[in-house]
Amino acid sequence: MNDKLYLMIWLFALVGLMVSLLAACSVFWRVFYAVKDFIRGKRKTPESAAQKRSGKVA
Repeated sequence: MNDKLYLMIWLFALVGLMVSLLAACSVFWRVFYAVKDFIRGKRKTPESAAQKRSGKVA
């Protein structure tokens, strides 16, 4: 019974680590590409600017 509990704790820890790693990687790549585009001066997402504009109007 103690071994099963130990195994379950390890499994939950591994799954949590994988999920957090995946989330951190996706956030890192999103920020990396945003900074790269910002440095180049290119705005690849005109829809976000349109959303900001419409939000200010409304």
